[in-house]
Amino acid sequence: LMGAKSIWRAINELSTETKLHPHLLRHSFAIDLLDNSRDVRLVAQALGHSDVRVTMRYTERGDEALAEAVEAARNSKK
Repeated sequence: LMGAKSIWRAINELSTETKLHPHLLRHSFAIDLLDNSRDVRLVAQALGHSDVRVTMRYTERGDEALAEAVEAARNSKK
């Protein structure tokens, strides 16, 4: 059996987009949960955060996500 370090090393060797790490899964989970629940307090609870400001760091989006949200808002007004 492969250990955790060996698994992550193999994943990173196959990845061409970004350096992957275990904590990235936590961030992905937080973003997916926020997208589906729209409730940052629920996400904070799921992650074990007592302060939603910590959770907000987990759910920060890049410029592309911001541009998509602005475009969606514009289109919804038409």
